[in-house]
Amino acid sequence: VDGSTETCQISGRITANLTLTNDKLWALDGPVFVGGDNTDSAILTIDAGAKIYGSSGGDYLVVSRGSKIEAVGTADAPITFTSKQDILGETQGSGQWGGMVLLGNGISNKCPSEGDCALQVEGVTSGGVFGGNDNADNSGTLKYVVVKNAGYEVAPDNELNGVTFAGVGSGTTVDYLQVHANADDGVEFFGGAVNVKHLVLTGNKDDSVDW
Repeated sequence: VDGSTETCQISGRITANLTLTNDKLWALDGPVFVGGDNTDSAILTIDAGAKIYGSSGGDYLVVSRGSKIEAVGTADAPITFTSKQDILGETQGSGQWGGMVLLGNGISNKCPSEGDCALQVEGVTSGGVFGGNDNADNSGTLKYVVVKNAGYEVAPDNELNGVTFAGVGSGTTVDYLQVHANADDGVEFFGGAVNVKHLVLTGNKDDSVDW
């Protein structure tokens, strides 16, 4: 897309382990799901320095219950999720692509008192199910990750957050995460027990942190 770096497109549902390397650009095409709902589990590994972008509000990444994202950047080579406009050097703004959603098996006070829990997360049109009874659940790692220009309004008053943590458990590592210029909240938590350190939230249009 920038004329010098190969671009690979990712679409649909990832059902086998996949690594996104830093020698290419990675374009999200529509809703991209990692794994099925506690089935066809997969690990999405992202190398330090890799760039992933969306071209429209319908482009977003969902890590399903039972699957993981292992996005481990460094201070010198963070992993960046951003808009196509940013990649092209064009005018950037909020809501230029969707965002990131992590779905876990953690506890929510909206889960039923008996039986399985399957709550629908906001911002995902279909298949965004979270909740359960495992607050130690592990959705992987976000470390030295930047999320920019996201937060598309999928329906009136229903926007995607920069990063949504829904039922995400304490086995997940989140450290050195920045969300910049999101149209809705920077990060929002729905249940779960994930711990977050070194969280930087800049220029977001709604709450910086919501839960």
